[in-house]
Amino acid sequence: MNSLTTAYDVILPDAGATDVDVTSDGEWLVYSLRENGALWKSRRNGKERIELTASAPGALAPQWSPDGKEVLFTAFFLDKKPQLYVVPSAGGIPHAILPPGTDGSSQSGDWSPDGKQILFDYSEQGESNLRILDRASAKTEILPDSRQLEQARWSPDGKHIAAINGKTRQIVL
Repeated sequence: MNSLTTAYDVILPDAGATDVDVTSDGEWLVYSLRENGALWKSRRNGKERIELTASAPGALAPQWSPDGKEVLFTAFFLDKKPQLYVVPSAGGIPHAILPPGTDGSSQSGDWSPDGKQILFDYSEQGESNLRILDRASAKTEILPDSRQLEQARWSPDGKHIAAINGKTRQIVL
């Protein structure tokens, strides 16, 4: 929305985007394209379009890191199970946040406000829970009492986590 006119500006009329996120400074957009599933970024005026991933099949829900240097997203790559990946904001090879050989899947993630951790849902054999990945150590911690919780989000101050119970569809905090 244009803050001066309170009208929406069409930025990328031919994008065919399915998901979008904006940097905290409002300068850059990241979005996934319906046509080939790749992630792209552009300035908020639509200029400087850059492909971040070369045809990442099923790339969804891109999310800028708090510092704007990386993008977290969900994709359906080789094994066709949804997994979370991080790609540099300049583009490059996406890296899975779960270690190789992990049997489960993850569909939704969220950066901690300081960008040092990633909160995500993890599902394996019909059971799910919430986990936190520490970026520095690459260690993952299961959150207590998070069974069947998904689509979790951190509060802006990092003190609270909101999530949805996958069975009852109730929102919990």
